[in-house]
Amino acid sequence: MKEHSQFITVENFKFSIFDSVPKPDANIAYILYKEGGRPEQILVITNQCPVLSSQIRAGKYNKKGIMSLAVRETEARREVADETGKFKFFLYAKAAYRIRDVGYVFVHKIDIDAMVYNTLYEIFDGIHRKYSIEEQTDMEDELKEQLRNGLNRLGYLDILESDIQIDVDERAREIIDSNLNTMAKSVVRQNEEDIASFEIEQRKRLEKQKYEAEKEVQEKKNALQLEKIKGFNAAKQEAGENYGLVLAYINGEIGSVELDDRLQINEKSGLMTRIEAFKQLVDLEVISGPALEQAALKLLGENASNTETESKALIGEAENENVIVVEDSEEY
Repeated sequence: MKEHSQFITVENFKFSIFDSVPKPDANIAYILYKEGGRPEQILVITNQCPVLSSQIRAGKYNKKGIMSLAVRETEARREVADETGKFKFFLYAKAAYRIRDVGYVFVHKIDIDAMVYNTLYEIFDGIHRKYSIEEQTDMEDELKEQLRNGLNRLGYLDILESDIQIDVDERAREIIDSNLNTMAKSVVRQNEEDIASFEIEQRKRLEKQKYEAEKEVQEKKNALQLEKIKGFNAAKQEAGENYGLVLAYINGEIGSVELDDRLQINEKSGLMTRIEAFKQLVDLEVISGPALEQAALKLLGENASNTETESKALIGEAENENVIVVEDSEEY
């Protein structure tokens, strides 16, 4: 086998029955092989995959390759033009990795650093004159996806980290900054308009809520006033001609004693008025004296508030009047 790259060294190997099996540390792999033998006739020894002494003796190996398994890192930089050719993108990419398939890398004599480096530059070449300076974000997204896919194709490596960075030349930076400033002002202005519109809508909403609340209060007041009016009319109807006295009592203008006295006076006055009407009928010879007496007694009997003495006095007053009596057998 030919000499390998700098991360692999080769030395002569001899193993006797008294020798111990080689035990590499975590960042080293041993590859035992027979000079001039077939590539597939190798024995890989790692810290995680030890071998038996019988396997070493059976292979009759005389060479030992020592491969580094430490984490390695490769960087790449490239200038590419924008789609107009007037401006430049400055691209930077890096990748951190370590060997996964020791046997494959050793047998095929792969220079892993060169493979990663070439992958990065292939990605850069594919982006030349493809994007404008305003499309830097889209460009970065595509580069990251291609970098991830390109490195994953190197299946004999474990990719631990990868990154892409993009910058532009000074003239492009001035244009981008100016556009960003204009955009920022536009966003601020739009936000101010949105805030003003929101405040207007909020005021309208509050005014509507206030109107609805005042309307509800007024409706309740109207309903209460209507109930008061109904109660007022019912009380007035109940009190009849004495409503004025009852209202004066409710308003505190007269006391209960005065109210009682005046109600009795009104009641007597009402009775006398009705008896007087009967007397006029007697005067007109429409009814007789006895009929008058019966009608008066009946009228007085309907009023429970009159005492017997008061009833007789009222009738007496009616009898003492000068009445022309017409004899009549008919009763009224």
